Amino acid sequence: MTRINEIPPFVEEITIENNTEQTIQEILNRDKFKQPIPDKFVKLTNAKKNNWGSTEDLDKPSLLLAEREEVEGAITIENEKEVFIDKPVSEKNAKEELVKRLEELKELRKKVKQLEVLQSKKVSLEEKVNKLEEEIQEKDRQVNHREELIKEGMKIKEQLQKELEEIKTKKRDWRSRKLTQQELQKIKDDVITEKRFPRSEKEKLKNQEAERIKQEQQKVQAEEAKRKNQEEEVKRKEQEFKKRVDEEKKETNPKNDKETGLDNDLQDAKTELQIIKDKLEPYWKQITPITLRGKATKEKLEGLEKHELENYDPQQQAENQKKIEEKEKELEEIRKRFKSEENKQFQISPQILSKFQSTPSFETNTKEKIEALINPIKDNPEFLQEVQTKYQVEDLSSLLANKTPKEVIIIVKRFEYENLSLRDKETKDKEIETYYQKLNQLAKNGKLTEKQINEYLCLEATNRLEKNLISNNKSGTRKDSNKSVIEIVKYATLTTAGVFFTIALVAFVLRHLYHQIRRKKAKKVYRPTYPKNISENELSKLNDLNEE
Repeated sequence: MTRINEIPPFVEEITIENNTEQTIQEILNRDKFKQPIPDKFVKLTNAKKNNWGSTEDLDKPSLLLAEREEVEGAITIENEKEVFIDKPVSEKNAKEELVKRLEELKELRKKVKQLEVLQSKKVSLEEKVNKLEEEIQEKDRQVNHREELIKEGMKIKEQLQKELEEIKTKKRDWRSRKLTQQELQKIKDDVITEKRFPRSEKEKLKNQEAERIKQEQQKVQAEEAKRKNQEEEVKRKEQEFKKRVDEEKKETNPKNDKETGLDNDLQDAKTELQIIKDKLEPYWKQITPITLRGKATKEKLEGLEKHELENYDPQQQAENQKKIEEKEKELEEIRKRFKSEENKQFQISPQILSKFQSTPSFETNTKEKIEALINPIKDNPEFLQEVQTKYQVEDLSSLLANKTPKEVIIIVKRFEYENLSLRDKETKDKEIETYYQKLNQLAKNGKLTEKQINEYLCLEATNRLEKNLISNNKSGTRKDSNKSVIEIVKYATLTTAGVFFTIALVAFVLRHLYHQIRRKKAKKVYRPTYPKNISENELSKLNDLNEE
């Protein structure tokens, strides 16, 4: 049987019946309702008029095709020659062909389901991408608003500085100005009055001058008070501006810190979309004609689940499921790989590089040195937890951005110092003590402060320790370690010698006691006891026997 419009027939509604007479009678009864009989079926019936009752000579595939054409109105046949088979087909071959077509439909149904799942994933990922783009736009707006506020603050600061400079210039002019002619004339008049008038009048004039001087002093004090008030207002405005900027930073910084995470999420979503598209490319040609047909295809495919096949092979279904599971595993591995690579690749911004370039020993190869400083701690969750609790910092990037280079070095090296073993920590403390003792900043039995430890660790990280003191320190620590080893050996030898001596002494005492007891037993004389009724002759005989 040939294909119709390159689409497999939906055979779930077609069944092979044993009684062909009933089907022929139903088709012939259509004259009652004035329904036209198809030409193909009329040809078939005209050819078999003489054998209505017999079913052996009927061509069952042609009968089924005619019946299918009447049942399915949606399928159109372009060429009549394609419908009928030139050669007669047996019932077994027809069944096998039907089973094959049903298997093809089953595969197409699975592919349609996979397509629907992938399309739903695509829609969800597109929604996520849109949300992330909206968040990025909001962040850009906030950043622009923040930049505008900073510009306004800089303008206010410049205005305040200009006002301060004007006030200072006024004060200098008042101090350095020269006396005018009127003031000189007043001084001359005062001198003349002193010569003309007696002391009583002179006292009055002095009082007037004193009052005038007081008034001038009050004016000067008022001007100074105004200047101080203006300076205080300037400082207060600067503090308010700084507080406002800090609050905005607190609101915007967490989001700015998450910008890298959002970019990574966008990249993940795009990669997943690309993977889905790559997976769908080989199936588009097979699935597009089915998806265009809409609800009819869905209903017919759902009918396949109820239809039972006689010679259905479940191995193909198992293979398809295995392939789907393998592809899902590959997707999970790709996602894990992306995440691990993102964690390993720690990005250092140019702002951080410019900040660390000003510190000594970080002027050249700053990026490599920063990575060397952070790599041993980057993946340690205890360090991140300590930074979040103590310093209120979320990530390493925010720590490097918000803290100074010296503070970052101290935080990292102090964490390494605290996580040393007891023996290593003792040796480190001895090195620090000897270093500060040689600088005369610590007594012999003095205790180190946290500030001294932090400074030493920072100097050691930046290679700014004094080399002479370091070499002496190392030699001193080696000597101390050698002395400690010698003392341990001495103590061990003395203890072993004491143990052997005590064992020998105890053995000697025990042996001496044993010999004494043995001698006492040997010296004892055993005197036999006899009954009282024995005569003297018998006693003498017994004594003789005893002596013998």
